[in-house]
Amino acid sequence: MKKVELDEFLGGMSNDEKYIYSLISKQHDYFRDKDRRYRKVVKSIKVSILTLSMSGTVVLGLKTVINIDVQVVMGLIISALVTFITSLSSYFNFEKYWMRNISIHIRLNVMRDEFIFHALSGTLDKEKTYSL
Repeated sequence: MKKVELDEFLGGMSNDEKYIYSLISKQHDYFRDKDRRYRKVVKSIKVSILTLSMSGTVVLGLKTVINIDVQVVMGLIISALVTFITSLSSYFNFEKYWMRNISIHIRLNVMRDEFIFHALSGTLDKEKTYSL
């Protein structure tokens, strides 16, 4: 909502309704920021694994340019890094947290929109409980 519309919307509400709306908005903002953070982590892990795998293949393919001993050591180090990052990624399972966070964020969007709809139409049920 725009600032003017939000002020008008909140002006016609009781303190309890304003409090509920502020809680929903606060949680919505929190999960939106968390969603962005998890997306960056997942993308950076995927890109780093892809880049290291590609560079390992290139290093092992440069037989005439790099000394064979250096080539083997570099290939082993790069392969070890790929294995380490992949293991960390599967252990912490950031994608699962990201997907769970997205589903909570979507539910908060629906809850906020339902609250706004019922508040604007005057059909807000004070006894209704909202749950994620």
